[in-house]
Amino acid sequence: MDIKLFFSGFFKLYFYWELIVIISIIAVTTNSLIGVFCKRSFQNFDLRITLFSLIFNYIFLIIGVFIFVSNALLLYTDSNNESIIEQSHFLFYIQNHLLNLIAVLILTIGWSLHKRSKISLKKFLRILGFYLFGFIIIAGKFIFIR
Repeated sequence: MDIKLFFSGFFKLYFYWELIVIISIIAVTTNSLIGVFCKRSFQNFDLRITLFSLIFNYIFLIIGVFIFVSNALLLYTDSNNESIIEQSHFLFYIQNHLLNLIAVLILTIGWSLHKRSKISLKKFLRILGFYLFGFIIIAGKFIFIR
């Protein structure tokens, strides 16, 4: 198996997973907006959709770091000094992965703060605020850095 084929598969996985992450965060923020405006109680469905979005974001961070680190290691260990994918490509700039890390940290803070609250409106507002901020970071990276 050619190593470039291996990385092209991970490359596609990264882009598809980024779309899954954006869609899941949109679903969580929409659900939180509906919960705030309709004054619903926070139920198991709301908990599950928020948790799955957080898990998708962690997986996205792990895939991005794997691609970045493995290409950097292969670049320095390759005898021809040829990278698997051109270094001018945006995935190998450290700022993208730092923004992913910051977004995941913000989502995790929102998740932990919403667990402490007993009032449903506070839970929805905390999730809405933190997940919306994480969405702005991820979508902004998705739109402006490329």
